[in-house]
Amino acid sequence: MKMRGLSLSDRIILALDTSSEKQAKEWVEAIGDAASFYKVGSELFTAQGPSIVQWLRQNGKNVFLDLKFHDIPATVGKAVMSALNLDVQIINVHCSGGSKMIQQAVDVIAQSDMKTKPLLIGVTVLTSMDQASLQSVTIAPVDLKKHVLHLAKLGKNAGLDGVVCSAHEVSDIKKQIGDTFVAITPGIRLASDQDDDQSRVMTPEKAFQCGADFLVMGRSILAASDPKGVLKSIHSHCKGLG
Repeated sequence: MKMRGLSLSDRIILALDTSSEKQAKEWVEAIGDAASFYKVGSELFTAQGPSIVQWLRQNGKNVFLDLKFHDIPATVGKAVMSALNLDVQIINVHCSGGSKMIQQAVDVIAQSDMKTKPLLIGVTVLTSMDQASLQSVTIAPVDLKKHVLHLAKLGKNAGLDGVVCSAHEVSDIKKQIGDTFVAITPGIRLASDQDDDQSRVMTPEKAFQCGADFLVMGRSILAASDPKGVLKSIHSHCKGLG
């Protein structure tokens, strides 16, 4: 997937966080041509399976298959191969699965005969986690930002195209790894929103200013009474940024 020339409608990925096929399709139809990219995560994929991805592709939409593969290398390789058969544009794995696991996923994509290959992205630290929650799952003291950067470098060295991180970490990642290393940022909230289950959040404008390549947004847009209007307002406010 090529990054150059992408418009804002390509760079804001709408999260179809529902188990309902009907609801997911209604959201997509309500947004229309204002968005081209949708995230299908564990909730929707577990409930509806590949058919919802196939429907999105048949309707000309790009798909971020957000299943965060994290298993032994052979299993992750086979999962990535199955994802390739769905013709998705972004696939992700957990960086904490280690270099061998990541390299297995990289090799599967490299060896495929697809003309346009998907981006392989690594999840660093979930945006729902803060310093205290990260510390609760580690033995020695760990600085959250340093840990995110460590995982991003590990992923880059193993062949990833980029990472999922909070917008707060994008600047450091771009400075130390390079501008072409893709940063996808969930935890994006409008100024009027509550943080809900997210800890490391940022507005769309600030996230693009920090260098984010893609923003993942869900309830801020899709739960609105006029989701297309909200999305177009974000486009207007972010025009020329990033």
